[in-house]
Amino acid sequence: GSLNPIRSLYRVAEERLSSLVNQNLHFEWFSDYFGVQKGNFRLVPGMLTGGSSYAVQFTGQGGENEIWSVTSISTIDSMGMPEFSPRAIPTIIHEFTHSYSNPIIAENISELSEAGENCYPVVKKQMEAGAYGVWQAMFYEYLVRACVIRYVAAFDGPDAGRRLMLRE
Repeated sequence: GSLNPIRSLYRVAEERLSSLVNQNLHFEWFSDYFGVQKGNFRLVPGMLTGGSSYAVQFTGQGGENEIWSVTSISTIDSMGMPEFSPRAIPTIIHEFTHSYSNPIIAENISELSEAGENCYPVVKKQMEAGAYGVWQAMFYEYLVRACVIRYVAAFDGPDAGRRLMLRE
C-alpha cells in the first residue's frame, strides 16, 4: 500500500547511485594507494542528509570491517526521483578515505599538536564554517583532501588534479 512509493524512491536512488559508482569509481585505488584493504565498501543514498555526505566505519555482525559512505542526493529529475552526478565521485572518495587517513593523523597527533595550535587560528573562521571546530579536524580534512586530489589526478589526469587542488 502506502509504502510502495517510498520503496520505489529508495530503489531508484540505490540503482542510480550504484550505476554511477560502477561506471566511475575505482575501489582498487584504496588498497593500492594506502597499501591495505580496510574493509568492505558500502554506499548509502543520503535521502535525508540535505547537501551533506558523511562516512561511517564499524565492525559488522560477521566481524568484518564496514566502510560506509552516505552520499547526498545531487538533484532530482522531473519525476522527483533522486539523481547522482559524476561530480559526487570525489565526495564519495573523500568519505571513504577518512577510514584510511584519519588513523594516520590520530597516530601522529602529538607530533602535530604544536603546528595545529599555531596554524589553526589563521584558518579558524573557514574551518568553523565547515563545522571543523578544532585543530585536529584541520589535519583530518587536509590529509583526506590531499588524497582525493591524488585520486583525481590518477584517474582524471594531472590537470583535473590541479584544478581540484586549487579549489581546495
